[in-house]
Amino acid sequence: MSRPSLREALKTLAALGLLEIRRGQGTYVTSGDVDRALDRATSSWFEGHGMGRHLKEMRQLLEPPEAAWAAERATPEERRSLTDVVAWMRAVRPDDPHLALIREKL
Repeated sequence: MSRPSLREALKTLAALGLLEIRRGQGTYVTSGDVDRALDRATSSWFEGHGMGRHLKEMRQLLEPPEAAWAAERATPEERRSLTDVVAWMRAVRPDDPHLALIREKL
């Protein structure tokens, strides 16, 4: 691996909050949230390659049925929690057609 490639990789990991680069002292791994950093990196990559719309469409296809599946198998306590989430979603996006599917399963 070339030095410029390594520097670019280190800068990217630092921008994601996974590394802290201290000039003259070294590079240190932070206690950053790896999942959040990967989400940001993935979203950034998709957007950078003009695929943000495709990612959103895939999420719209996959997430509502997953939520319905979870609602069907939920315990009474989990159902109450899901009901609270759906109520919040209705307040934020009252015209979302996916909420009807979730609501039917509760």
